[in-house]
Amino acid sequence: MLSTGLEQIQGNIGRINARIQALESLSGSEQFAASLDAAEKLPKNIQNTFSRALSNSPTPGMGPGKEEIKKMVIGSAQKNGVDPALALALVQMESGFNPNAVSKVGAMGLTQLMPGTAAGLGVDEPFNAEKNLDGGMRYLKSMIGRFGGKTELALAAYNAGPGAVNKYKGIPPYKETQHYVKTIQNLYQKYQNQLAD
Repeated sequence: MLSTGLEQIQGNIGRINARIQALESLSGSEQFAASLDAAEKLPKNIQNTFSRALSNSPTPGMGPGKEEIKKMVIGSAQKNGVDPALALALVQMESGFNPNAVSKVGAMGLTQLMPGTAAGLGVDEPFNAEKNLDGGMRYLKSMIGRFGGKTELALAAYNAGPGAVNKYKGIPPYKETQHYVKTIQNLYQKYQNQLAD
């Protein structure tokens, strides 16, 4: 039984090493996009293992308060070249500024990173507010770049995945995604006004 588990782990490590070697021939931005795509396609057993390993989130009520988190969101957005008002809107929509948030499908932390996405972004502690924000902002920035600066498409990709946006050549016809994009756009206006004051 133990040897079977070790063989599976060694096989997984071999697949990961092969992906890394394939990525080394790409440019920096191509590597980033390819590693995110690959992370979302990780075998379910790897994603489940990663999710279980990270399931010990911090105790609710511990850690930074909402106002401190908002300052962290702004700082991470600025560091990663994302509009702070958009970042605040996204984090409010994703987690309500709760660093311990977990969705019914296993998305984690302030920016609700899925285990495969977190792994692809190098976020080893998704309930650590700073690490989660950094990963989420890098991912959002990559989606904005991928969809030519069109914020609504980047948000749709953040929610439904870039494959769905490509498939439908725009915001997918999913009620959840359409509501998500519209709500964030409204919150974005609110935060733009607040930050302008």
